Amino acid sequence: VGKSQFEEDRVAQVVRETIEDPKSSKSIRSIFEDMDTNSDRYLSREEFVEGLEALSTRVSRREVEQLFDMIDVNKESMMEFDEFLHAMKPPDLPYSYDVEDFFMKIAQAVDFVVVLVDPRITRINRRELLLYERLYETHKSKLFFGCFLQERHLSDQHTPKYIQSTRDKMSACLHDVKFKKLPVVWTSKSQHALDAPNSLQ
Repeated sequence: VGKSQFEEDRVAQVVRETIEDPKSSKSIRSIFEDMDTNSDRYLSREEFVEGLEALSTRVSRREVEQLFDMIDVNKESMMEFDEFLHAMKPPDLPYSYDVEDFFMKIAQAVDFVVVLVDPRITRINRRELLLYERLYETHKSKLFFGCFLQERHLSDQHTPKYIQSTRDKMSACLHDVKFKKLPVVWTSKSQHALDAPNSLQ
């Protein structure tokens, strides 16, 4: 773990030095956009590697590929801006919005926390994963996770696949096999809640 963190910091430093260079007008956002050659708002593995190689010759392709693998916690071979920002920003630079402390303070004050995940768009980025892990480590007893479905999902033949994919991702991300049976939560108007296995209304 220590070696991986060292390599991650070393490669990330290339981006930080570019941002801090007084002759450069680059921001983390503009570097990301420059790398995103097809403008789909995600970095593919190849875009990330080629983009960092263009920034500096001091890092090898192997190091950049390893960094991508560490950031891409979903193993989907793509990276969104929030993940890029989390890895590349200087340690003393705060986020423009600080959701972590807000959520932790709320979790401390309330009796229980409900986390509802939409199975059709589940993609947990690295920053969200760290927040989930913090919540899970410190407030496990008051957390309830659910796979949230609506009436319109009933007509989608792929819904069972989405549910299973969500359960697998949550289990892998939080390192707990119990999420393999993540409950399905239906809207209160649904007449079909009991038709789904392991479901709540």
